[in-house]
Amino acid sequence: MVRRDNVIIEDEVTKTATTTSGTETIELPEKGWLSNLNLRAAIIASWADESALNVWQAITKIEVLVNGHKVVKSYDARQLRALAWYHGIELPPLGTYARGGTGDKTFWNFPILFGNTITDRKHMLDLSAYSNPQLKLTWDAAQSTFDGVSRDVSSTPTFRYGLDGLIYRDEPPTGVEGYVKSSQIDSWVTANSATHTTEIPRGQELLGVMIGGRYDSIDTPEFFNNIKLDFDNGTWVALDHGFQQTMGFYATWWPKPVQTAIYESLQSSDTPDPMVGIIDGAAYFDASGNIGAMQISGPEYPLYDIPLLSVTDGSALTGRQDVSILWTGKLPHQCLYIPMHAFTGDEWMPLPTADYGRIDLKTTMGSGVGTSATEKVVAEYIIPNGQ
Repeated sequence: MVRRDNVIIEDEVTKTATTTSGTETIELPEKGWLSNLNLRAAIIASWADESALNVWQAITKIEVLVNGHKVVKSYDARQLRALAWYHGIELPPLGTYARGGTGDKTFWNFPILFGNTITDRKHMLDLSAYSNPQLKLTWDAAQSTFDGVSRDVSSTPTFRYGLDGLIYRDEPPTGVEGYVKSSQIDSWVTANSATHTTEIPRGQELLGVMIGGRYDSIDTPEFFNNIKLDFDNGTWVALDHGFQQTMGFYATWWPKPVQTAIYESLQSSDTPDPMVGIIDGAAYFDASGNIGAMQISGPEYPLYDIPLLSVTDGSALTGRQDVSILWTGKLPHQCLYIPMHAFTGDEWMPLPTADYGRIDLKTTMGSGVGTSATEKVVAEYIIPNGQ
């Protein structure tokens, strides 16, 4: 009988309170078929003048390596969460947290898939085909500014993490065709009305590419003014869309709304990240019942100024209030995923890159994107086990 076990690979590890950053290495099992990993992480959140640093902001890099150096997965926590949504996992369950004042812990889950979905039996990592499989986790809880936003940080963050895995002890019931490799392949600083070319590495079957960018008070379309996917210097142009056409393409392949949830302490003019690129709606409640209205500065900004209005007289709320917000929108974590099955046919069918001499993703930025933001590209491939 074939079994898939949920195993604890690393039970909760607690760093000392005075440790504010580091790279943690977790040894993975050396046999079995790895379907997915679930990283659990938490930091103490505290605030005085600004919202607290979130754990998915503190985690700057997640890597799965084999043979000492070969990359299986390599991305930041926001890219991981966006990919999880695109591969069928809801975002709110990834954020199980307890927070309501200084010193509380904020828990999040970060699922790392080696297949196309959580139930994919054709794609997983054969751990016995490699030596020294590891997960490396890089974190920095001392960041006070990023993406144009200020955050309060704790001098004693007490970072915690653990790791679980779904592993087939015996060979899975269906033939395994390989695993999904996901890694960041490009990043660049934005420039007004500029076009940046990312050459997509060739050789393996391409599952999809994901591009994302974010910065406080920069309109989301500025990051995706035009997206062009070009094969062999114009021989085949699979995509050449402005932002509105791109969102039509997005709606065709990802019609389900993105929902994210967070519990934060906010006051007027704070800049929380709704974890979506375009907001279609928001629902909120506060613990004390003092908030009468929540106003956002615009429906397309990745990060927002939110004046909170009091129940009594409608004036701006200057004291902090704990607010739970459910955001509904598009583009998880301001990331756009372009699946190759949009061009190949069947769901999650990869594209054989060896058939082409060059593949370019050309991203044109808007006239108001500025020179402070960064855009990043992640590529996903189907890799045969042992390679």
